[in-house]
Amino acid sequence: MGIVRCMTELAQEFQEFRRILCICPCCGELVRVSDLHIRSKGKVQRTWLDKYEKKVQIIEEKICEFEEKEKEMREEAHQKGRLAAEERIYNTIHPCFRDITVNPNDIKPILHPIDFIIFQNMNKGPDINEIMFFSMHQPDKTLQKIRDDINDLITERSYEWIEVRIDDKGDMAFK
Repeated sequence: MGIVRCMTELAQEFQEFRRILCICPCCGELVRVSDLHIRSKGKVQRTWLDKYEKKVQIIEEKICEFEEKEKEMREEAHQKGRLAAEERIYNTIHPCFRDITVNPNDIKPILHPIDFIIFQNMNKGPDINEIMFFSMHQPDKTLQKIRDDINDLITERSYEWIEVRIDDKGDMAFK
């Protein structure tokens, strides 16, 4: 019971400190004694709490260092993974694409009448510097005639760009 009464009395003393006001010698501001951060000019003996707080600070600093290294390591692993994935895709694509050194992610299948469209450098940045139509040779004369017509239209610049927006309901808006 003695400890409880002692703690109660200590709490009452702190309540009284709220009522005592003083003037800060540094800034001249009026403050409560209970709000003061009292320090001693002499050497203060370190307590177990001081040692604990220092260890916590060291651990927090190491956690920050680790998080920075982790970010760098993740980014590096991400880049390596992306390169490895590109290499795996490159090794699985048709051998004819390997001769033109194109990023496999830039290849988009259409399949008829043109087999593929390649948007050069589409996955490396915002600028596409070349669009290639890519088709395998087929003995079908009708298909070859269509491809020749497409080639002639592109060569003669006899085409136009029309933008069509299709919403979720299937309605189209031409721009």
